[in-house]
Amino acid sequence: MKNAIETLQNRSSVRSFTGESVKKEDLELILKTMLRSPNTKNLQSLSFIVVNDKKKLEKIAEFCGGQKQVSTADAFLLIVGDYAKVVGALDKENVEHEHILGNLNTIKELYIDAGVYASTFSTLSESLGYGSTVIGGVSHRPLEMAEYLGLPKLTFPLLGVTIGCPDPSRQNPTVKPRTNYENVVFFNEYSLDKAIDGVVEYNERLGKWWEELGLNMPSHLDTLKADLKEFKNDKLKEWFEEQGFINK
Repeated sequence: MKNAIETLQNRSSVRSFTGESVKKEDLELILKTMLRSPNTKNLQSLSFIVVNDKKKLEKIAEFCGGQKQVSTADAFLLIVGDYAKVVGALDKENVEHEHILGNLNTIKELYIDAGVYASTFSTLSESLGYGSTVIGGVSHRPLEMAEYLGLPKLTFPLLGVTIGCPDPSRQNPTVKPRTNYENVVFFNEYSLDKAIDGVVEYNERLGKWWEELGLNMPSHLDTLKADLKEFKNDKLKEWFEEQGFINK
């Protein structure tokens, strides 16, 4: 088992798997340990669905935009924002409450917690020798995924994480570079000039890394440009309204 520092310094997203099964006891250990992750106000307002049925994995992959890495993984962890259990428990115990969510802070906190749990699950998986990737693609067709997995109102699919045995023949020989430390970590005062220079320098360095691997990939700046364009197509509010989090 690798320690956390060694695991994170050498981590990479794994999208190709051997087809071997993750040991049941390892998966249980990872999940139980993940539950110790920090969360907002100790609300514990997330639930988790582990999908390991192959037919269901194929359907989940379809909902995630046709990502093969989901269908070929041994299992897929869906992280669910779950206020159905929160409201349900209050009702069951006859605790008066105002069921008026409609607050963007609620949604923000769910996504913050989901990111923490996804990272923890991924790190724990890799520390035991498995491969994983955090899947933001659950946002492609979240309402269809919710219906398929029996999620009620006041729940929402937030993030997913794959886990499987990595195929060493399909892994990059070196880890993907990151922006330089001095361009993203600041002490006592932020420097916009350094931050901008870091993005520009990283764009060039990442391009060279792709070239060394013999791959023709979009530049970092092109990826950033495409991401900004996606802001125009945000349906998140509409989806949360449909699931009952925001009053229409």
